[in-house]
Amino acid sequence: MTVKVPQQRQRAYQAQLRKVDALAISDANDRDLPSAFQELLKQAPSRADGVEVQLRMAFQLALAPDQENKRRAAALYQQIFLDQHVQPIQRVYAILGRLQLSEIIHDATLTQGLLSCANRLASSGDVRKRATTVNDAVQQLLEVADQLYPTALVKFQLASWYGERLMEGSVSTAEREASLRALQQNTQQGEALIPEALKYAVRWETVNLFWWDGRVRRLCAALTGETYEAAERAFERALYLMVLEPSDTLPAYDALVRVRLSFAAMLAEAYGVNRQQDIVHLLEPVCEVLIKSAGEPLLFNEWLRHPNDLLAADLTRLSALDPDFANALHRQQDATATRVKSQP
Repeated sequence: MTVKVPQQRQRAYQAQLRKVDALAISDANDRDLPSAFQELLKQAPSRADGVEVQLRMAFQLALAPDQENKRRAAALYQQIFLDQHVQPIQRVYAILGRLQLSEIIHDATLTQGLLSCANRLASSGDVRKRATTVNDAVQQLLEVADQLYPTALVKFQLASWYGERLMEGSVSTAEREASLRALQQNTQQGEALIPEALKYAVRWETVNLFWWDGRVRRLCAALTGETYEAAERAFERALYLMVLEPSDTLPAYDALVRVRLSFAAMLAEAYGVNRQQDIVHLLEPVCEVLIKSAGEPLLFNEWLRHPNDLLAADLTRLSALDPDFANALHRQQDATATRVKSQP
């Protein structure tokens, strides 16, 4: 009997897990998913399984259209990665989820919350010094993740952190060489870890992995004189993997916009009008999604609503090469501005 009870519990948990996975890609998920997650949490056979459920909950909350659910997602991610009893790899996933929210959602509470998180880690001994800026906090959280459990995704995001500072010109002359070295080393280490990541990555994690690979390879090419071929291969891999996933879901639309837009921006930077036909082809589905979702507070719309300097330059370059994209982007931005203005 002592053997059968855990087996029964595991079977019940796996059955509920399959139900939650089905709901997550269905039209009914907004209505039924929260209660399904709560039931799944009750049935989790172990603490680690329970944390896995919380990570899934946070991911779904982040996709929700309202800011309150995004703040709930941020709080859940923070609860997980600040808990030193949680498995290291799960703390890493929580850190990355929390950072993505602050990169995309320009909410003062979420952004300033990063400083608080980094400094709580400093108080617990996970980092050596307190962060004084949000940029410091992002770097410290990524370094903590790298120390906890080095993964390809963490390495790529560290590489991106150094590369974007270099592109923005916010690195002093004395720091430039070290930053370039950090960009290249983290990129190389990340690519060496891809085979390990692919053993465990599920669904959109694989697409996200190669999207980040393409982004950092593009930075390496722009800053070091490498060719853009490695970046193009990474983006092509991400596009191929997208075909294998359900296409009519929020994660699918988010990935479609991010991957295709980033790929097109890389081609525009590297080749300009010589690859204009490819750029227009990549952006056609993006235009459809932007027009269809104009004004809705979805992740990719929020990402485009407050672009940083590098993304803003990409959008300007792409708009000059593809008038249809320029029109779709303009409609999306107008609709978003109208929605934001109408909010209480």
